[in-house]
Amino acid sequence: MYPEDRDRTLDAINRAIERKIDFDLECRIVRTDGEVRWLLARGRPHYEGGVAVSMAGVVIDITARKRLEEKLRQSQKLESLGCTGRRRRP
Repeated sequence: MYPEDRDRTLDAINRAIERKIDFDLECRIVRTDGEVRWLLARGRPHYEGGVAVSMAGVVIDITARKRLEEKLRQSQKLESLGCTGRRRRP
């Protein structure tokens, strides 16, 4: 797990367990090759006798979406500064 996301992610999972609710979060991981990937994790704790014993859910790689969102933010930032990348005619 990406170090800066660890506490927030664990808090979300623990909150879901304590409140007996589903969790839905986005976090980053660091692969063994060092590449950082974004994940969407959704899940539900399962209980036996009121104690959480397991979780079921899905994890989806959303890295491509996050990269596109960042490109869009950068593009909007450049446009707000008047840097559209288009040449102006004299």
